[in-house]
Amino acid sequence: MSKETNISWCDSTLNFWWGCTKVSPGCANCYANTFAARFGKDIWGKGKPREDHRKNATKEALKWNRDAAKNGTRPRVFCGSMMDWLDDELWNTKEFPTSA
Repeated sequence: MSKETNISWCDSTLNFWWGCTKVSPGCANCYANTFAARFGKDIWGKGKPREDHRKNATKEALKWNRDAAKNGTRPRVFCGSMMDWLDDELWNTKEFPTSA
C-alpha cells in the first residue's frame, strides 16, 4: 500500500492482503509473486498464508476518499496489484489465513 507510486498511470496503490493461489500456467509469470519474493515473502500458492493488510488498507482508503472529496480530486488507485480478490482458497476458509 502506498500513497505515492512510480506506476505512471495511477496515483497510489492499495492491497488488502498480499498473496493468492496459483491457478493456471500463466501464474508462473506473476509479477506480484516475483516482487514479494524480493522481500523474502512466501505467500503465493496453495496452502500459503496471506499477508493481511485489511485494517490499515481500509483506514487509508477511507482517508484518501475523504481527502479527494475535500480537494475535489479523483485520484487513480491501483487496488489489488498484490492480491487476487477472487482467491477461492482465501474465501473458502473460516478464518483469514495470514502470515502475521
